[in-house]
Parts: sequence; C-alpha cells; structure tokens
Amino acid sequence: MARKTLTIVDFQSGIGTLGQKRDRLGSARFTKNLDPFEDQDYITLSRKTTKKSTTTVANLPLWMEDGSPFVTDRYVYDLGGKIYKVASNDTVSLLRTVSGGAGEGLKVFDDYAYYALGTDLGRYGRLSGTPAFDDTLTSWWDGAISDIQTTGGGTGQTYSTTTSINEEVTHIQTFTAGKDPLKEITIDVNDTGDDPDWTVTIHDSENNVIGSKQILFASMSTGDITFTFASPLRLTIGNIYHFHVVTSTTTGAPKVTTNVASDLEGAEFIVEYGVLIDVDFHPMVVIEDLLVVGNERYLSTFNQATYDPNAIVFDPGFQVRTLLKNEEYVIAECYKGASPRLAEEAKRYYWDGIQPSFNFSEPISVGSPNAATFTKGENFAGVYGFRGTLYDSKPENELTDEIPKLVKGKHIEVFPGAIDNYENRILVGYGGLTDDTAGVEQGVYEYGGQSSDTPIGLNLPFIISTGNTQGTNQKIGLVKVIGKDIYIGWRDNATYGLDKVTLGDNAATSGIYESLIFDGGNPKKEGLAIM
Repeated sequence: MARKTLTIVDFQSGIGTLGQKRDRLGSARFTKNLDPFEDQDYITLSRKTTKKSTTTVANLPLWMEDGSPFVTDRYVYDLGGKIYKVASNDTVSLLRTVSGGAGEGLKVFDDYAYYALGTDLGRYGRLSGTPAFDDTLTSWWDGAISDIQTTGGGTGQTYSTTTSINEEVTHIQTFTAGKDPLKEITIDVNDTGDDPDWTVTIHDSENNVIGSKQILFASMSTGDITFTFASPLRLTIGNIYHFHVVTSTTTGAPKVTTNVASDLEGAEFIVEYGVLIDVDFHPMVVIEDLLVVGNERYLSTFNQATYDPNAIVFDPGFQVRTLLKNEEYVIAECYKGASPRLAEEAKRYYWDGIQPSFNFSEPISVGSPNAATFTKGENFAGVYGFRGTLYDSKPENELTDEIPKLVKGKHIEVFPGAIDNYENRILVGYGGLTDDTAGVEQGVYEYGGQSSDTPIGLNLPFIISTGNTQGTNQKIGLVKVIGKDIYIGWRDNATYGLDKVTLGDNAATSGIYESLIFDGGNPKKEGLAIM
C-alpha cells in the first residue's frame, strides 16, 4: 500500500463521538494529554498532573472544600472516613479518621467544615480558631436534641408489663411520627423485676411489626432506659404508630412509670429520630444562611438555630444523587431504584429555600443522574446514565455521545464530587466505577472550547500522576477547581493520591493524537496512519 501524507490543520473539535471516519470538522478519534483549545492555530501538550499527597492519602478522595474566607487551608474527605488538610503550600496532612465515615459528604459553612457520616452529621471548627472534631450532631448542637424528638406521657403511676404483646388500648403507647427514621425509644423503668429481659416493639396502625429491640436483664436498671434499634426504622411522617413493652417474665413485678395507673398509654417516653439516613452520598450546598444536605428522599437543613432531617420531602422511593444551587433554587437530582445503575426513574426537584415543600419537579428522561455542575448563567450540565454521556440538563441536549473507547455492554459511573468548571469548560472525572478492564481510558476529560465563537468538543487533557488510565481498580473520586488550581482525587489499584494541575505548570511529557480513520477515498481499503 502506498503511503500518503495526512495533513491535519484543524484540532479544535476535540474527540469525535459520532463516527470513526466522519465527524465534526476538526475532530479526532482520540486525544490524550493534549490541549486543542489553547490556540486556534495549533495543538499543544496539556499541563501535567503532580501528586501532592505523597503517601498520606490512604483511600479514594471523594470531596474537597476550600476553607476561605475563614482560612487558607482546603479539606478533603475520603472513602475510608479520613479527613485531610491541604495547606496553602499543598502540604497534605491527616487530621482525623472519622469512625463510621465513608466520605458521604463535605461542605464548609459558617467557619466549620461539616462532614456527613452514614447516619450522623459531624463538624470541624471553628476553622479560624482552634478547631476540634465532633462526629455527633446532638453533641455539638444541643438544640438539635429537641428538633429530632417526640415526647409524651408522664409520671406518678405505673404500668405492669406482660409477657406477650396485647393490642388492647391499655397496653399500647401511641405516637405520631414527626420525622423519619426512628433511631431509639427511651422509657422510664420503675422496677426491673427480678430477672426478665425487656423488649420494646414498634407497630404501625394496622399492628404490623416495624421493628423491635431487646435489652437483657443484666443491662437493665431503673430510670430512663434507651432502646436503640440495630438499624433505624423507616416511618411515614404524619402516620400514627404505637409501641409495646413486654418482659420475658413478670417475676418481681416489672413496671414502667406512667401518669395513668395500669395504662401504657400514659407511659413517659422519648422517641428520637435519626439525623441522616444511611446512603452512599449526602451531597451538600449552602443557600444564604442555610446548610442543605441530601438525605435519601429528603433535604435536611441546618440554619445555626434548628436542624430538620426531613425539611423537604420528595416522592417515595427517590434518592438524592446530586445537589446544585443557583440564585433562585436548590436543585436536587434524584433516582428511584435500588442503585443508580438499576434506577427505574429519575427526577429533578426545585426548592427555593423558603417554601415548606419543593416548588416543582420535572422528569429526567436521559438516565439516572451521576454528577452535575453549573455552566453559564442558569444552565447546568451533567453525566446521566451509565455510558458516560454528558448532557445539557435543560433541555437535555446530548453534548457528547458515550465516553470514548467504552466497550459495548460495559458501564461507567461518575461520582457526584468528580465534576467542576474551569475556564468555561466542564471537567469530569471518569470514572468512579466501571467494569471495563481494557477499553475506556480514565482520567479528567474536558468539554468546551477556547471561546464561544470557536468549536466545542471533548478532550482528555489530564491523566493521574501514575500515568495509568485503565482497569476496574482505577477510580477518579473528585475533581475540584479552586481559583487557578485543579485537584484530582484518585485510586490506582492499592495506591491513592491527590494530584494538582495549575496555571504555569510544566507540560506533560508526551501526548497522543489519533486521527479519524483515513481511507484515501477508497472505503474498501484500510488506511495506515504514520504519525
């Protein structure tokens, strides 16, 4: 086959996603470690990524927050529950390992770094003073205790326990669910009896068992005894429930303190609800003086006066994946199903931060939300579905086809903290999860152009500092833009790190440009590109 020279003079459309031979003018089949958007006249190497965390980072970083205006430090929260400080000189140090934390969410608000655990909300601060950690909302904010409790009953009389559940009215204590979920119930034990184990059982209005908790006699005492359920019990807010108190024997006349003789309905009790519902991600945003936390099918809010775990209620079965805010609304993108990949439906909810319920919602027709970010003005874009496709969120125009090189039948997911904006380009960290072992090349892709007057396209300018791009154990957990700096949190098999790219950095040592397939005008012949 005779060799032919293929002259390429237009690079600005980036990676083509429509076809391998024909695509938009200026498209390539693939680009890596290159910057086609810097100048209309040429393509150049992109800036290289530099690892800043040495060996300090021990798991996949998922969120990063800037401490300004309170301090010059930045904070990172990883999948293993570790919180790191990134100093202004990029020195990374471990602040603490949060027991029970798994990088669910992080946000700086009012001189504190708030971090979500599976079922609680901790904070670190004051950042501008001598900061300290507290992992428990009801510990660092006393007012939250009354915010998440329902109380009832009284003292002065007693109720004698029975050994089996009885649904007659004198053997139940009713309460209306003020929040969701139910974490624990406290009762006032007047007499433990001689030897019985004690059990509290929760029923709904139709006497269906919602859950129960037993405390062995050896751990019983008189006074306030708290029965904490192994897993918080899901309730429907506003519905009526009741609980029973039974003992394994009645030897020694075990009794509960009440305000009505021989009637459990008068029993003194405290119902305490959960702070957060245990899900993978609790994304957070700040709107004016309000911290808003995604909490499964709810938005939780904290305004330095009250905490409400269920401030805004979404439709049953939906779960918050991403949170955005603009000048008018908090925007929650949610999916319905066992997991994002198995989602049967997706919706976008809008809340103005004032009304007692969301203002309106709209369906997301392009797949389950992965991650989203604002672009220009009120516009935002995100990754939806599980082929890595980037869409304008309104009106859901497809910006790119699926991520390049993803093997047919395989999937890729982007984590909610792995998307941001830089110089009018969308940066996306592909991916958080994939089952493609050797097709898709992972890293931080960009979508955009040099200006509004030039073509826009997709490009892979940044790969992690190890130089690797493939494998199911390679993950991008976060992409965060702070000023002129880009931070990338990653995993590469058993190695983890936080990379940085900044204006003026050295260029990558090499890049790859793969042209569209060139057939010399004869589609029956294969072309060999010499580059």
